[in-house]
Amino acid sequence: MVLTGTEPAADGTASLLRGIWRPEGTGVRETAERSSDGGKTWRPLFDIWFRPRGGTATARTDDAQIVSALDTKYQAAVRTHDVATMDAILADDFVLVTGRGRVYTRPICSRRRGART
Repeated sequence: MVLTGTEPAADGTASLLRGIWRPEGTGVRETAERSSDGGKTWRPLFDIWFRPRGGTATARTDDAQIVSALDTKYQAAVRTHDVATMDAILADDFVLVTGRGRVYTRPICSRRRGART
């Protein structure tokens, strides 16, 4: 599944954002990219792999719905600084690498989010 949208900047310009979800093993991989030139070139923003926690693999037809629900729940937890929900969603070996090369692990994300409460 691929979703593309625009993100306005403070200076009035806009970037294109593209999220891509695809089945991988027993989970789903989500990548995001940004384009500042109307889609001619793309820079990576992040690469995340969602997998069942101690469960079994789900049918691929359910993957998009599961990822969408998890993403919605996770984004709500980030907005409200709900560290317990973020910890419940993120795998113990979670790693996020941004397009600028910053690396975030599950403990760092939890500490940073918790510090904002």
